[in-house]
Amino acid sequence: SAYAPFNECYEIIRDCNLGIEGIAESSSKSGRNTLAAAYALRGAAYYRLIRLYADAPEAGHTTQQLGLPLVLQVDIEGRPQRASLQETIDQAESDLKQAVKLGEELAIYRFTTDVARGFLCRLYLWSEQWAKAEPIARQLLASYPLTSEHVGDLVGEQLLKGERLSAVSLEYKDAKSNIQKRPLSTRYLDTYPKSERTTDIRYTAWIGKGRTVQKDFFAGLRSSEIQLILAESYYHQGKTTEALAALNELRSKRISPYTPLTEATLPLPAVSEAIQVDATGKALTPLISAILRERRKEMLLEGDRFFE
Repeated sequence: SAYAPFNECYEIIRDCNLGIEGIAESSSKSGRNTLAAAYALRGAAYYRLIRLYADAPEAGHTTQQLGLPLVLQVDIEGRPQRASLQETIDQAESDLKQAVKLGEELAIYRFTTDVARGFLCRLYLWSEQWAKAEPIARQLLASYPLTSEHVGDLVGEQLLKGERLSAVSLEYKDAKSNIQKRPLSTRYLDTYPKSERTTDIRYTAWIGKGRTVQKDFFAGLRSSEIQLILAESYYHQGKTTEALAALNELRSKRISPYTPLTEATLPLPAVSEAIQVDATGKALTPLISAILRERRKEMLLEGDRFFE
C-alpha cells in the first residue's frame, strides 16, 4: 500500500504526457484548456510524489537531496533515474505555471487555473519559497474569501473537492465507524482554550461526546488552508505584523465573539506538542506556534497533520 500512490501518480503523469504531446498550444480554446488541465494534473502529481517520497526540503541543500524520476515524454522503454529534489520541485512549478498561463477557466474542469495556483501555494510552502507563496495566496483569497458559514459540513471556501463517498455506502460507513473508535487526543482538545470551547464553531461542530470526532474526512483545497499558508509565509519573511493579522482573520471567522490576539496575548508554545521547531528548524516562537496550532485545529481529518 505504501507504493500505491507512487503507481497512481505515474499513471496520471503518463496520461498527461499523452495529452501534452498530442495537443498544440495553438489549438482551439477547448484544446488549450485540455492542455492546461494536463499540465495542472501533472504538476499536482509531482507535488504529491515530492511530499510522499522525498525528504522534506532543506533550504540550500535541495540540489543535493534526492527527488523523483522525471517522466516528461511517452517512452515505454524509458527508465529515468531519480532527479534531484530541486529539479523535481522546478518541474512541478513549471507545470503548474504553464497550466495558469494556458487555462481559460472552463467550468467543466476541476483543475482550473485557480486550483493550479492553489497547488503552487502548497508547493511553495513545502519548498520554503515563502516570497512566492505570499502573492498567490493573497490573489486566491481575494477571489475565495474566508467565510464562517457552514464550517461544520465544510460547505463553501472550496477551490477543489475530491469525490465524496455516499453516506449510505459500506465504505463510508466502515470509515466513520472506525473513526468513532479512535477518540481525539487530549493534546488536540488542548489546542482549544476552555474559554473558546463554547464560542469556536469548530469545537462545537466537530467534537462530540466522549471526544468523538463529528467532522467528515475531506480531500480538497479550501480558502482556510490558503489563509494559513499566507500567515506562515508572512512569518518566515519577517512580516510578523502581517502574519498575526492573517491569523486573526481566520480566527475571527471561527470564533464569535472574537477578541484579536496581540503579541502580548499570544500563548506560549505547548511543551506537550510533538512539534517543537518550525519548518526551518528554529525553536517555535509564540506566533509561529499559534499559526501551526490553528492549522492543526482547522485541518482535522484533511490528511495534513501527517506532513506537519
